[in-house]
Amino acid sequence: SESVWRFELEEPVSTDLPEDEQIEHFYRHAYLAEANEGTARLYGFPSVAAMAGVRLGQFLVREDPANIEYLRAFIRSGYRLVDAESVEQDQQGRTRYLLNNLLGTVEDGRIVRAWGASRD
Repeated sequence: SESVWRFELEEPVSTDLPEDEQIEHFYRHAYLAEANEGTARLYGFPSVAAMAGVRLGQFLVREDPANIEYLRAFIRSGYRLVDAESVEQDQQGRTRYLLNNLLGTVEDGRIVRAWGASRD
């Protein structure tokens, strides 16, 4: 029943940039690269294949200040969160409140991807 996923960045982002610039970069360049069937069900997609390439902002509603704080916490924690709450949208536009574990991969001072698991 747990959602497991991986977001990739088309362009890795320097961990030295200010938080706001990193967050902007996440929204501009992060896409869903891999997920399990639990993720497809959670977000109302007919299959995992139908989700491939979906942008971060389609899930993690940018206009919700709690989500910006979620991403700030991700950055401040050294790109690792445990039991962090996010406010997301499914395919039908319904609001979902999720508890997430999130681990970023940093290579050569740049974040390149994030693996996560979410519970509704």
